[in-house]
Amino acid sequence: WDRTGTVVASSAFNISEEQRISNIDELNIGISSQSQSNFYELVNYDEEWNSTDVQEKYENYLVRDDGFVVTAYPIPPVPTNYDQDYKPQYLAFVSVDEQEYFQIVQEVNESTDSHIDRSIVFATTLGAAAF
Repeated sequence: WDRTGTVVASSAFNISEEQRISNIDELNIGISSQSQSNFYELVNYDEEWNSTDVQEKYENYLVRDDGFVVTAYPIPPVPTNYDQDYKPQYLAFVSVDEQEYFQIVQEVNESTDSHIDRSIVFATTLGAAAF
């Protein structure tokens, strides 16, 4: 549980080619020291926690910074039942280009809208045919 942000693996960093280990805020992938700190402070694992609440905190918290959308999740995953000895060993960050992220969201919304429109037309047609 390295709060300093030491990079263990990243598509933006090749550890075998570098002469030193990098910190995550040096990679220019939308994770500043402050946003990294905010992710680590989402849950206090030294106090009793509820797994559903913990999962929701990670699922619902994202940061938009420097053209990226960033989220994170603990490794190993949070146990289903409270375990006083559980503490994540790592915090995995996922950083996606902001334009790419919102383009995907837009495409999903358009697809969903199209599906709903087709369902309404089908239901209306079926209802009209039944009379």
